[in-house]
Amino acid sequence: METEKIITGYRATIDHVKVGYPIKALTHMYTSFNNPDLSILGEIDAIPEVLRRWSITGDSHYCIEVVARSIEDLRRVLTELAKLGKLSTCVALSWRDKGTTPIEVDNSEREMYNP
Repeated sequence: METEKIITGYRATIDHVKVGYPIKALTHMYTSFNNPDLSILGEIDAIPEVLRRWSITGDSHYCIEVVARSIEDLRRVLTELAKLGKLSTCVALSWRDKGTTPIEVDNSEREMYNP
């Protein structure tokens, strides 16, 4: 799977709570830019608390995952993001990252990886 570029890399998984970021939120952003990707991606990515961002379809342009040290810290992060567009935010009460992708493997490949 590495040869076919299905596996694109390896990384450590960090427990954000244990390193001082117990708050996780998802915010949807709507911008007034004609092509928001070209205008603001660098500014979104420059915010250290932004973990992931998705360019999406629907009523908003982006879904952005952020972490924060406190509610006051979350307000600061959201204030920075709000300079770029209108936000609709929800705070996660709990979460689980399965860390997997549902892929189908035929039996010959399964035997190759699990002898």
